[in-house]
Amino acid sequence: MQGRSLVLSEFTQRRVSALEGQLSEERRRVQAAEKKLKMADVPVSEVKDDTRLKQHEKEILVQEVVFYFDPLPP
Repeated sequence: MQGRSLVLSEFTQRRVSALEGQLSEERRRVQAAEKKLKMADVPVSEVKDDTRLKQHEKEILVQEVVFYFDPLPP
């Protein structure tokens, strides 16, 4: 049983790392898009709201992965 917990823990760590990388990449894309929008003089508030929603969804996904895949104490 301890071996399975170790595998789940490693899986969780890899999955969370992957999700954090995706979140970081999304933030970079958002910053680039906001910069382009400022240069184009387009209202940014609508885009920011959508971006915040996507970031929040990813953060919730990370929490769910940790909750569902984190091994239970023995």
